Amino acid sequence: MLLLVSIAHAQPNISKMEYWIGTDPGFGAAIDIPLTNQQPDISFIQSYTANLAQGINYIGYRSKDANN
Repeated sequence: MLLLVSIAHAQPNISKMEYWIGTDPGFGAAIDIPLTNQQPDISFIQSYTANLAQGINYIGYRSKDANN
C-alpha cells in the first residue's frame, strides 16, 4: 500500500491536481485529485492499494492554477 501526502502552498486559485505512478501519461490523462475548495493551501491524502511491481516505483504529481 502506498500513502501519498501532499501540501501545495502559495499557488492561489489551484484549479486542477493530478498524479501518476510509473510513466507520466501526459497532461489531463493522469489520476485526478478531487478539489473540494479553492483555497491557496491544499492538503491531500490518498491511499493507493493497486498492485505495484517490486522495486522502485516513481510517483509524480502536478497542479494547475487559474492561469494554467
